[in-house]
Amino acid sequence: MNMKTISTILLCCLLLQANCQQKQCDKCDLRYINYVNQDFKNLSETIVERFLCSLDYSCNLNPQFTQASNKIIYAILETKPELIISCLQKYSYLNKKYILEQIKNPYVKQNFAVAYKKVRSTPDSSQTKNQVSSSIKFAAIRYKIKL
Repeated sequence: MNMKTISTILLCCLLLQANCQQKQCDKCDLRYINYVNQDFKNLSETIVERFLCSLDYSCNLNPQFTQASNKIIYAILETKPELIISCLQKYSYLNKKYILEQIKNPYVKQNFAVAYKKVRSTPDSSQTKNQVSSSIKFAAIRYKIKL
């Protein structure tokens, strides 16, 4: 094999790998909120990943979905924050910026102290954990709540 062929094969492999990282999700789909609600006590990373994958800036055009998804994000943060943190770390196709903005800007007052405490007590020292806890803190300040 010559260098050109090897280079072409390597390029194809890289492109295939990049395409595998791009996961197709149905954005703003209320079914994902229902999946989380139906199995909330037994949430898994897979269910949370599917839900988070459905979140996107285009969802802002659907207030019903956005409000419900915001409530779900905080419910997960108050009970199993490690699932959100883990998903945000593992799955690069998730819209992390949008998800953090949703945490910073809840539609209604949330139990910020509980969510913040649960996130901070997660045995993880990642930047993602710090970003999530900072986003909760920002939201609490907006509502004039001291953590």
